[in-house]
Amino acid sequence: MDVEGHEYAVIQGAERFFTTGNRPLVVYAEVFQLGANKAPFFAKLKEWGYVTKNGMDDNDALLM
Repeated sequence: MDVEGHEYAVIQGAERFFTTGNRPLVVYAEVFQLGANKAPFFAKLKEWGYVTKNGMDDNDALLM
């Protein structure tokens, strides 16, 4: 996703897309612009069953 720092708002609005049916197997997000929303972004995707392949200090994230 490349939505210029609005990734957390996007995933909140797309919960059904990420959690039901033929959901994405992999999510790539540039997270360096998330600021205070970085931890909630990772937490929400973890709640939905995704596992990050990058750390909180990285500029981008690959979630599977």
